Amino acid sequence: MSVQSQDQPETLLSHQMPLKILLAEDNVVNQKVALNMLKKLGYRADVVANGMEVLDALHRQPYNLVLMDVQMPEMDGIEATRHIRQQKHWDAVTIIAMTANAMQGDREACLAVGMNDYISKPIRIQTLTETLQRCFMSSTPKSDPQTQETANPPVLDTATFDELKMMAGEDAPVLILDLIDSYLEDSPTFLQGIETAIAQEDAAQLKYMAHTLKSSSASLGALTLTDLCLKLEKMGRQETTEGAADILEQVKQEYQRVQAAMDQERQKYL
Repeated sequence: MSVQSQDQPETLLSHQMPLKILLAEDNVVNQKVALNMLKKLGYRADVVANGMEVLDALHRQPYNLVLMDVQMPEMDGIEATRHIRQQKHWDAVTIIAMTANAMQGDREACLAVGMNDYISKPIRIQTLTETLQRCFMSSTPKSDPQTQETANPPVLDTATFDELKMMAGEDAPVLILDLIDSYLEDSPTFLQGIETAIAQEDAAQLKYMAHTLKSSSASLGALTLTDLCLKLEKMGRQETTEGAADILEQVKQEYQRVQAAMDQERQKYL
């Protein structure tokens, strides 16, 4: 089990709600975004990459909160939550799902299996704050997180980078360069995985690879690419690859635009 930690600054939210947090997320870009967001709120978190590692971590030490990605390799967030809720000594553990904002079925499944709440990806710091308050401060009114949609979005959503810069403060150049570099390093592997899955008519692998690329693309504001990957993920969920090759061509073309935009964005922080 790989574990990372972040230093804890003095902030109001962590003073109001001191929490021991476990972050379950297999996507490296999303890990970094979430860790820095938690750091901004005054928290440190341990990190694991799949449901099996979640269970192992809970056996090792107690946690108040698990931020649980829904789709992970080896054991996904739904199955891990089932195991947790079967153990009485883990009843007090709060589990918040991190799920793609367009997947209504995921949200319902998360709550049905015993998760306490959910956060739509890409995660925003205000949404995370409100969700933590809902779960740990009973006086905070509960309200469903809202998804903002952008008509004809640019290649990269500037609001996403504004959020990252606000979150990271003076560390923004280092964080954003790290996120962009990780994204550009990992994405070709996911693109190749999508192409291979389509060639082999492997719907399950198509679903996983498209979901992974979609998730990291959303975290860095590549909205059009996110939507295209979502289409492929839905095909995989429906156990079909028919027509996926045509969408893959759109994905490749859009990724070229995203890559160029990321390179341009990157120059701002050198």
